[in-house]
Amino acid sequence: NPHGTQEETARLDILAAPLITTQLPKQEETVSGKDVTLRVVVRGSPRPEAQWFFNDTPIAPENISYDEEKSEYQLLLKNTSVAVNEGTYRVVLKNDLGETESTPCVLTVLEPVKLTKIAPTSDVVDLKVGEPFEILFDVGGKEAPKVQLTKDGKEVKFSSVEGTRHVYSVPEVKPEHQGVYKLTAKNKTSTEETSLTLTVTAPLSVSQSLTDINVLLGQPGTFNLTCDAFPTPKVTWLFNDTELKNSPKHKIESKQNVFSLTINKCDHPDVGTYRAHIDNGIDKTDHTAKLHVG
Repeated sequence: NPHGTQEETARLDILAAPLITTQLPKQEETVSGKDVTLRVVVRGSPRPEAQWFFNDTPIAPENISYDEEKSEYQLLLKNTSVAVNEGTYRVVLKNDLGETESTPCVLTVLEPVKLTKIAPTSDVVDLKVGEPFEILFDVGGKEAPKVQLTKDGKEVKFSSVEGTRHVYSVPEVKPEHQGVYKLTAKNKTSTEETSLTLTVTAPLSVSQSLTDINVLLGQPGTFNLTCDAFPTPKVTWLFNDTELKNSPKHKIESKQNVFSLTINKCDHPDVGTYRAHIDNGIDKTDHTAKLHVG
């Protein structure tokens, strides 16, 4: 007015009950050992107080915080594990005008794949034909891993799977079981694999040995030898301790487990002792027989 000016200020506070504008997720996944922060954005005046719950048990305030700029309430879970942290979380917000509760959030804690080899104890296994062979692993992880066993790149089926125990067994190994076996386990968090090599051998077994032969002059004569072994043996033929090679005079053949030496147009100089030296890198043996020309 003509006599002067006076101003007064007043603060207007709009009171409101808590209102959640950004809810907790219904599902949350994390990996064991990692930190997780759960968040809700809430409007309300006066500022609501928050109480967090884990499986309906109140959570102590040590790891609870408030971001004033975002109006965000936060719960920090450190170094999570299945035993301590997996379960259902919710938060209740309250002020003088009312209270509200968030939707529950189910936290799932995943665990990396864990392979535990029970058998065999070595990465290289040497067996003889007829001996038993077993691969035995415990495979853990969360979610449950997908487990695959391959031999030389081709999938083979487990003999049994009970819980985490995976078993592949062969009562009596054969040469076709030899190879590199690889076990691979995979889930959302990680992939683990391990391999082992199986070597199968069979001792030399001569079921038909050399026998002396009598041949007419000018006719062919043949020595035959039947031998089973794995790895497949190499047979070296010798005449009076001199190695023989394929030639018009001497024909050396092998068909499966039958080994033969044919002497063409037998003559008196061919008379003598013939020897088959058998060697498969594991075992070796010699068999002899005589050729008679008449």
